[in-house]
Amino acid sequence: MTCSPTTFRCVHKDLWPIKGREVLGTLVLSVLMALAVMSGVGGGGVIVSLLMYFFVLGTKEAIAINYFAIFTGAITRFALTVHDRHPDKDATSIDYGISNIMLPLVLVGTIIGVYFNILLPDVMIQGLLAVVLGILTTFALCKAI
Repeated sequence: MTCSPTTFRCVHKDLWPIKGREVLGTLVLSVLMALAVMSGVGGGGVIVSLLMYFFVLGTKEAIAINYFAIFTGAITRFALTVHDRHPDKDATSIDYGISNIMLPLVLVGTIIGVYFNILLPDVMIQGLLAVVLGILTTFALCKAI
């Protein structure tokens, strides 16, 4: 962050020159995004935290970049599998029926999340993110046991 004493504002540094921690962050995030796409999950909770650490971004900026990264990964995954066929029956490997069920709820959740991102301060968003990730981790651990 670069802060100006005359305007009393802090802004994120320019893209160039790239620092060592940003190069390391890009490598770590690339590997994690590849693993997330291969496993079929977005990986948003981890990516937001790593964006905040490696690139020194605020919560809201990290969340926006995270959504773009997940969207790009989903589009790439779709482009790579759109022509694949199901191994056991004469159908596509993508189940479009489940997308018809899930998409309306995903869109409603996205709209609510965008409003929360606009209205709530960064500290509250971080707290809510930690609570949600904690609950999801607990459910995942209970399911694994």
